[in-house]
Amino acid sequence: MTQPFFEPQVSFEILHKRAQALAQKTEEVQEHHLQVVLFSIGERNYALDTFWVREVSPTPSITPLPFVPSFILGLFSLRGEILTAADLELFLEITDATGEIRPLALILASSRHSLALLVDQVKCASALPAQALQSPLSTMPSSKRPYFKGELQISEEIYAYLDMAKILQSPKWILQ
Repeated sequence: MTQPFFEPQVSFEILHKRAQALAQKTEEVQEHHLQVVLFSIGERNYALDTFWVREVSPTPSITPLPFVPSFILGLFSLRGEILTAADLELFLEITDATGEIRPLALILASSRHSLALLVDQVKCASALPAQALQSPLSTMPSSKRPYFKGELQISEEIYAYLDMAKILQSPKWILQ
C-alpha cells in the first residue's frame, strides 16, 4: 500500500490556500476593470455598464404616443414585450438632438424597468482598466452631470460614460 504524498490535513491546507489566492485574483480583476458597452448616436460616443444591457436589436416599427415628453419616441413590441423607445440625446437635452428613429435598439433592463435606447451603432463590449475613467468635462452643464460617471478615453476617441441608474431614476420619466 502506498503512502499519500501529503497528510490529509496538509493537503487540505494547500488546496484551501490555492482557492483563496484564485478568488482574490478574480476579485482584483473585477475591481480594476469596467465592463462597458460602447455605442454611438450620430457623431457622439457613449458607454454604459454591461449590467444594464440585455440585448441589441434592429429597431422595429415604433408607435408614437401622444402627451409624452419628446424624448419618448413611442412604443414597440419585441417578441411580445412592449418596450418604450427613447432618444438619449433628447433626454439629456443636447441642443442639436434630432429625435430621429435610429437603426438599432439597445435594450436595457433592470429589476424594475425595460427600456430601448435608439442608437446608430454598437461598437463593442469591452473590459477597460478603471484608470481609463476620467471625471466629466468641467464645461458640462451642472444639470447634466448627474447622468454621467465620467469620460473614457479609448485610443483616439472619448466616450461619455453614462450613469444608467440615475437616468432611470430621473423624475423626467414621470408623466404629469
